[in-house]
Amino acid sequence: MLAALDLARPGIAERVGPLAGPPAPPSYDALVSALINDVVAEPGPPSVLLVLDDYQLITSQAVHAPVRFLLQHRPPGLCVVLASRSDPPLGLARYRARGELGEVRAADLRFTVEEAAELLGQAWADLDLPAAAALAERTEGWAAGLQLAALSLRGQDDIGRFVADFTGSHRYILDYLAEEVLERQRHDLRDFLFQTSVLDRLNGSLCDAVTGRDDSQELLEEADRSGLFLVQLDDVRGWWRYHHLFADLLRARLERDPDRTLRLHRNAAQWYEQRGLPDEAVRHALAAGEPERAARLVEEHFDTVFNLRGEQATIQGWLPALPADLVRSRPRLLLAQAQMASMRGDLEAMEPLLDAAEQVIGHAEEEPFEPSTGRAGSLLVNARAMLALQRSYAAQLRGDAAATAALTREAMAQLNADELMLNSAVQGFLAMAEWLRGRLSAAEEAFESSVGWWHREGQVTTTAWGYYCLARLLLVRDQPDRALALLGRLDAAAAGQHRAGSLIEIRALRALALAARGDNQGATGALTSAFRLGCPEGWVRLFADEGPAMAAALAGVIAAQRDCPAAAAIPFG
Repeated sequence: MLAALDLARPGIAERVGPLAGPPAPPSYDALVSALINDVVAEPGPPSVLLVLDDYQLITSQAVHAPVRFLLQHRPPGLCVVLASRSDPPLGLARYRARGELGEVRAADLRFTVEEAAELLGQAWADLDLPAAAALAERTEGWAAGLQLAALSLRGQDDIGRFVADFTGSHRYILDYLAEEVLERQRHDLRDFLFQTSVLDRLNGSLCDAVTGRDDSQELLEEADRSGLFLVQLDDVRGWWRYHHLFADLLRARLERDPDRTLRLHRNAAQWYEQRGLPDEAVRHALAAGEPERAARLVEEHFDTVFNLRGEQATIQGWLPALPADLVRSRPRLLLAQAQMASMRGDLEAMEPLLDAAEQVIGHAEEEPFEPSTGRAGSLLVNARAMLALQRSYAAQLRGDAAATAALTREAMAQLNADELMLNSAVQGFLAMAEWLRGRLSAAEEAFESSVGWWHREGQVTTTAWGYYCLARLLLVRDQPDRALALLGRLDAAAAGQHRAGSLIEIRALRALALAARGDNQGATGALTSAFRLGCPEGWVRLFADEGPAMAAALAGVIAAQRDCPAAAAIPFG
């Protein structure tokens, strides 16, 4: 969406894009808020048309929510077009009632007799209007059915009989025409279409791997030239997909041979796995009836997908697809779920998962584990250390300083020297344990030592987190100047390196530091900058509790940001 809008508003992707990650943020509210503000603030065309195609493929609430937000706060001059085979869950009735929704339905898209005759005439120049009208009537003007009819017309000797026999509902029409079209293809091309229908996207290398052929690129180009319902996805004839309805038919026929179908999915999973594309590899492994292979792929790529890119929705799509008994038998999958719960602060979900992982922890040592990030970049590489570390975090959430420290030391005892990401996480938890126990000087020393080590090891995200924690600690210790120096370095390096909320928190913390130094004007400016990125209620409450100077600065910003209900609801005395 950002890339598309950048065509109409150059620079918007550069300005707002860092909020999209990597890693992906847990919520896109801040990104959409910034996008809307940017569209309003920056000069550009008076009217912008944003088209979201194939929206029926979106099933994630993490995507629906920001699209709903965009529609609710749509800036003047932005028109959004959604192309979908089903109604999206975006509260369309509200816009319909307000007269803000224009709808183009199936009836609007039906071909008239004249339009059908023009399309069919491209395949059969001598087709008369009554024959075209009959076909248009029997397809109900349905474009895909007419396109199939046009393909079927080629090579027909008796057009009258063909038109007379052409009858039935959409489903039967499509079945009949597909048979007519497919039967006219060479055997090798027809077989190629069947085999590659297991794929959502097609290219020569992938199709060769799935089918065992070495001429897939030539066959794809031939099918494209023949009008066999291929949709080109790029400008260099590298990737295609089948028309959705045509793919459905091909798959329905392929599934008559289940063993062959499983083999094709297995080949696809291997191709995607070899190229480091876990989402497609997991899906095809499951379709191939290989859940253990899918589980291994989830474990191997969890650190990359969740910890480095922050794609929580991807993991949430993978885990429910795995058999529940398989998940319960694999400690790394349980630890992965526990970590996701910990990011939400959900102790109730986290602790049973840790208990279950502890019961089967021995399985983690029984099979080789090669994370996609390498041993140095993985948290799951050492299941016992990760278990102790997550129990330490659970103790931290409960406010138990002694248990936090003890469990962090237990995690440290389990570590190996080459497990750098785990080592870095343990160092950070040790510093937090000292803070919880009120040993602020020791916590500061531990953070400074840890941050230096993380920086030397290239742990960019962890380094940023460490600087942020250290800046907060320096504020607690009444050292706002040192905190501001750290935050200046962090804000300059933050874009694209951690979640969207972190950018807000950095600028909000800067406002606190400026207020602590007595610079209320600077604090107001920093808060305004944070508001432009989003408005998390938690940090607004934090500032409201920081005393009269901070409350006054915040109130001034709220007065200028009246479209932020979460802030406007905060009491100030």
